[in-house]
Amino acid sequence: MHYSTWTDEAETARLVKMWNEGLSTGLIAERFKRSRNAVIGKVNRMGLAKRVHQAAPYFPERKPVIACTSRLCDLGPHDCRWPEGDSRDSTLGFCGRPVKPGRPYCPEHCGVAYQCTA
Repeated sequence: MHYSTWTDEAETARLVKMWNEGLSTGLIAERFKRSRNAVIGKVNRMGLAKRVHQAAPYFPERKPVIACTSRLCDLGPHDCRWPEGDSRDSTLGFCGRPVKPGRPYCPEHCGVAYQCTA
């Protein structure tokens, strides 16, 4: 790595150009043969505009699950036990569709309950 100070005006101008083009700090560091932290420090000292990164949604969109509410005592060993309704009144029920093998819920509700689809 190159650890000297940023003194060359042409080098600084190149940094600003790359920054404004949206290159990552890692890629800029690689091109300058400097550490990523050196690039970040220089960008901060120069007061260059901070970038706003839009993160991808954490959970993918899911299709709505159609309710087919059953009472718990009516469910068999391979029926989905996803609760539906409100436990504070008589609307509480359970999905009742066939479960995904090895899981307590149907494939649609597994998609809601678990981050992985395994």
